[in-house]
Amino acid sequence: MAKFSPCSRSRCAILLAIFALLTCVGAVSVASESNVAKPKPLDRALGRQLRGFQGKRSLRTFVEATKDDDDSEERVFNEFAKKMAQAAKNKLTSNNQATTDKLFKNLQVEGTGDKLFQSTQFEKWATTVAKNFKKTPEKVPTSMASALVSHYGDEALAALLVTAKQNYQSRTVATQLENGLLQNWKSAGKTGDDVFELLKLSDKGEKLFETPLAPIWMSYVTWLNKENPGEVIFSSLKKLYSDEVLAKMIVGAKNSANVGATANKLEYLQLNKWLSEGKTIDDIFKLFKLNKEGEKLLQSPMLRTWISYVDLQGKNPYDLLLVKLSAHYDETGLAKMLVAAKEDGKTHFIARKLEEVQFKNWQSDGKSADNVYNLLKLNLDGDDILKNPMLTTWISYTTKLDENPYELLLANLLKHYDDATLTKMFVAAKRSSATGFTGTKLGEVQLKNWLSSGKTADDVFKLLQLNKDGDTILASSIWSVWSSYLTKLDKENADELMFVVLKKHYGDEGVAKIVTVANKGVSTKDVGRKLEEELWRSQGKDGNDIFKLLKLDEEGQKFFESPALRTWISYVTRLNKFNKKSPDAISQLEKRFGEMELARMIGVAKEKVTTEATEKVIAQLQDLQFKQWLAARMTPRGLSDKMELTGFDERNAKVVLDYVDFVRLH
Repeated sequence: MAKFSPCSRSRCAILLAIFALLTCVGAVSVASESNVAKPKPLDRALGRQLRGFQGKRSLRTFVEATKDDDDSEERVFNEFAKKMAQAAKNKLTSNNQATTDKLFKNLQVEGTGDKLFQSTQFEKWATTVAKNFKKTPEKVPTSMASALVSHYGDEALAALLVTAKQNYQSRTVATQLENGLLQNWKSAGKTGDDVFELLKLSDKGEKLFETPLAPIWMSYVTWLNKENPGEVIFSSLKKLYSDEVLAKMIVGAKNSANVGATANKLEYLQLNKWLSEGKTIDDIFKLFKLNKEGEKLLQSPMLRTWISYVDLQGKNPYDLLLVKLSAHYDETGLAKMLVAAKEDGKTHFIARKLEEVQFKNWQSDGKSADNVYNLLKLNLDGDDILKNPMLTTWISYTTKLDENPYELLLANLLKHYDDATLTKMFVAAKRSSATGFTGTKLGEVQLKNWLSSGKTADDVFKLLQLNKDGDTILASSIWSVWSSYLTKLDKENADELMFVVLKKHYGDEGVAKIVTVANKGVSTKDVGRKLEEELWRSQGKDGNDIFKLLKLDEEGQKFFESPALRTWISYVTRLNKFNKKSPDAISQLEKRFGEMELARMIGVAKEKVTTEATEKVIAQLQDLQFKQWLAARMTPRGLSDKMELTGFDERNAKVVLDYVDFVRLH
């Protein structure tokens, strides 16, 4: 019997393994299909190749072969073995793919339409395919994607995957299948341009980035070219679109959630390509036809791309842009255009930048605040000046000059209007959101000027011509301005100051009429009450007089519910403020009702209160009485004993309990 070398035995073992693998492949094929598959041409070819190899090997023996022959034969054998193994692998994959395709049809997966990935049929199919590829699970997505492409086609399948990825229930499987689809394209040797045509993206024209299939194409190009995908995408697009069209497409896509990041990279590449080609700033300005936009220049979506190109060249785009705009507008017209553009969210940023350049130019030209005031024709606006949108431009410029625009504006306005007219203008301006801030600032400067010039309360009363308003003076639109000035003059005694001036111009009877009218108006009632108190004080009336005047003495124990009680307490408190010897409200009420009885009345009234206003007044009175007791070091026990001295009264318990709570908190 012939002997074989160890090398020959190992080769035989390898060949036997390959034959066994091929046999298994056939078995898998038979088991996976209902009918027996006929031998494939590839099988016979592999058999002939193998027999030829064995015939050649039988011509040699180990003794006759030289070492060089062994090495050469080893290389030939290894190469052949690799081919055989790959053939077996391909055969196995081919059989599994055929099984995947057949299962797709048998399970009628194709009948589920756009609900494909959520169907029961699809789930069964996916599960079975996964079992067939148990040893190579990474091939499941590619096998399924291949079957789906055979049924739907590349474009339709890609569209289905995009839709499915938007649904959280099918997002994961759709993403896996998309990766399988991309892998199949790569295995088939398809270039980015091939897939571009495969997905029919060339039919989309300028709306390329709007199609949901564009991101899939970009993902594939990125997969193929991980180092510079942007450049490859840009190169592909440049073959199809002109510079102008591509630039517009990129601008339109920059805010897209799907392709925005890629669009920004493409813009960067395009700008740098223009730079390398020596394109000038004017070249790009004309390329985008910005020179033909006229008044709509700032609204052009291409303007920002041009600005980016100027930035790339290290120049200030807003300097250049203002020069171009100046060819169409005079300074006044340009300022008006910028004011309007600042109100538009899309052009606000550019308009602000252009305004900064305009201010810089005015400063360089030595233009003063007055110069620009006249340049903007604010001196011709009359009563509507505060509504003029150009006023904000002038205020901003004056502020840039480190001057107070409101002081200068007030000085200019005083050349044409009296204080009364200006005050009415400022008050009206404060009621509008558009002019409110300016009106408020001018009003503040006006008060400051009156103070610095030593104007008295009576002086300003006359300046504002309030004496012309008669009994309705408190309803005047500018009453609040005079009232604010009084507070600045003497915050603690503003009410007294008000009364003194009114009494000077109207007398007691006139002030009484003003109070009567004021008490009928919701907005003037509080001021009317304060004036009334000042009128009583000037007449020397004490708390007892007003208690009777307000007819509280006729209410009995129900006087707590009278709205007049609040007025009386306020007046008595005011008297005590100016004269500490004047008894406070609690002292006067205790004198009228008795200390303990008043406490009981307050306790009962607290339980029967029906309005929030009355509740506050009663709580205020009880608080005042309890503070007096606490200051006198009266304990709850001492209070209880004192109340019992007047005999048993079921109301006592409520008072004592309230006082216990008060002491605990204080």
